Amino acid sequence: MVAASAAGARSSVRRACLFFLFFVLLSFGALALGGCARGAPDAAAGTVTVVRVIDGDTIEVLDPQRGRVRVRYIGVDTPEISGPAECFGPEAHARNRALVEGKQVRLERDTSDTDRYGRWLRYVFVGETFVNGALVQGGYAAAVCYPPDLKRQETLEALEREARAEQRGLWGPACAAAPHRRPRFRER
Repeated sequence: MVAASAAGARSSVRRACLFFLFFVLLSFGALALGGCARGAPDAAAGTVTVVRVIDGDTIEVLDPQRGRVRVRYIGVDTPEISGPAECFGPEAHARNRALVEGKQVRLERDTSDTDRYGRWLRYVFVGETFVNGALVQGGYAAAVCYPPDLKRQETLEALEREARAEQRGLWGPACAAAPHRRPRFRER
């Protein structure tokens, strides 16, 4: 009877050790997954501060984990301001500055994390304002489809149709009268 109870005790100890090992491995797995999410841009649905507005569709933010990071807005393209400025480029840059410069913004990822230049690809929000959409709606940006990042594309295209119909910004007479300065929207 003593041998049977000793064997039962060993079996219980073995089960307890296996359970403990399983728990430890599960905990490390959870930490590893949490570490990946924590290291990812804009994880934990927090906000970041815009420290620089580069142009109408690119900003630089201060991320707590990664420092200064460039962010390219998804689904939009604004006229260029470098080199010979395209029509409405300076206005798009100024509008973007008014919307986000020095402010706390929330970044939302679609499918892609970065573009070929290493910039984060994000939808940008200041409070409830969808910045990408505000730029398109005001005629400061065109809705440009960049697959596979299409989550908000229908909204952006509807806002562009509205801006065109109302001849806002780059869809207005000023840019129509200056075809040599008309924006040529590029691939990212």
